[in-house]
Amino acid sequence: MSLVSLTFGSGKAQSVSGIRMFVQKPLQNLKINPNEENKLEVVKASQFFGHENVFVIAKVASGVLLQEMAVDVNGKRCKIVGEIESKLGKTNAKKGMLVSFFLEGIDKDELQKGKVVNCVM
Repeated sequence: MSLVSLTFGSGKAQSVSGIRMFVQKPLQNLKINPNEENKLEVVKASQFFGHENVFVIAKVASGVLLQEMAVDVNGKRCKIVGEIESKLGKTNAKKGMLVSFFLEGIDKDELQKGKVVNCVM
């Protein structure tokens, strides 16, 4: 056996068939506990110049926050625009995580620091 065949192989193409790998992220399949309310505590809310949506940084106080959820602020249901982002990237969030997202249909003055809002499906 020569050094060339050890380095570059013997020229035979080896193919592996039948192996399928599935990569699952830790927060991809969060379960919603029906007995626990899904709540967020607002850390900061701001509105960027030229944008009508409000950017919110919040901490998940209890339960989970999923991409399909809406946020209930003073009886007004606000849709999450775009994706939920955290230090783990664009993902769902569980209790204790700090997340950021855009909300549609609300004024930034309605979301003061420390306000607790509900997340609904």
